[in-house]
Amino acid sequence: MNIVAVDCGRKFTKITTSGRTKTIPSVVGGWVERELGKHGDYEIHLGGLKHFVGDLAFIESHTCRENAESTKLTDEFKILTLTAIAAMNVVNDIILITAVPVSQHNQITKDAVVALFKGDHFITINGATKLITIKEVLVTVEGAGIYYNNPAVEGYCHVLDIGSRTINMLTMYNNRFVSARSYTLDYGCFMYEENLMTKEDFASKIAGDVKKKWLDHDKNRMYIGGGGVLLAGEQIHKHFPGATLVDNPVEANSLGFNAMAVAKCQKN
Repeated sequence: MNIVAVDCGRKFTKITTSGRTKTIPSVVGGWVERELGKHGDYEIHLGGLKHFVGDLAFIESHTCRENAESTKLTDEFKILTLTAIAAMNVVNDIILITAVPVSQHNQITKDAVVALFKGDHFITINGATKLITIKEVLVTVEGAGIYYNNPAVEGYCHVLDIGSRTINMLTMYNNRFVSARSYTLDYGCFMYEENLMTKEDFASKIAGDVKKKWLDHDKNRMYIGGGGVLLAGEQIHKHFPGATLVDNPVEANSLGFNAMAVAKCQKN
C-alpha cells in the first residue's frame, strides 16, 4: 500500500508521500488552447473536463478560481487532490488521508469524502494518462497533522491552525482528539486580505475569539501552525507567548497526516 497525505487548503494544496512533499497553489481554471509555450504547472483532463491547475490557471485561464466556500465537498477539492496525487506519480493501492474543518468533522461529511475519492480515477496530467486506484480513505480533522508532526504532549494540548478560509481550534488530551473543546472560526487569512486589516488587528481578532473559547489557553501547551503563521505569526505569538510556532507551518498538516496514517497501518 502507498500512503498519501493531502492537506487541500484554500490557498495551497500540500501532499506528502514516501518522504516527499509538494505544494501546489489551490487554483483551478478553465482550459483554453495555447498557441505559445507549454510552461506552467498542470493541464488536467478529469471526468470529461479539462482544467488548468496551479500557477498555470493564474497565467492562462480566463476563469481561475480559489475555493472559498464553507464546505470542502466541491469539484475543486477533488480536482486538486487527484492532481496532487498524479503529480507525485503514486497511482496504485493508495491509502489516502485528508481532512475537513472541525465544524464539518461528522459522519455524514466523512462518508461523503470517502465516496468522493475511493475507487478508480482516470486522470490525464500534462498529456500522460494515469489510473489512480484509492483503496482506502481516512478522514481526519484539519490541524491534527500539526499536533502529530510535533512532540507528543501529556495531558491537554491546544492546536491553532490558521488557514486561508477557516481557523481550526483543536484540543487534544493524551494524544486523543477532544471534540467538545474543538471549534472552527469561520474566517481566516482571506479576511485579512479582503478587509485590508493590519497584521496586529488580525492577530487581535484571532486572540480575542480563541481566548473566549479556551479559558485555559495559558495553562496548557499550544501549537500554532498553518499559513497564517507566515502572515502574522509574530503578532499572534504576542497574544500567546507560551505557545510554540511550529516549524514548516504550511506543510505541517500533510506531514503529520502522513505520520498518522503510517501509525494506523503499523497498528493494524
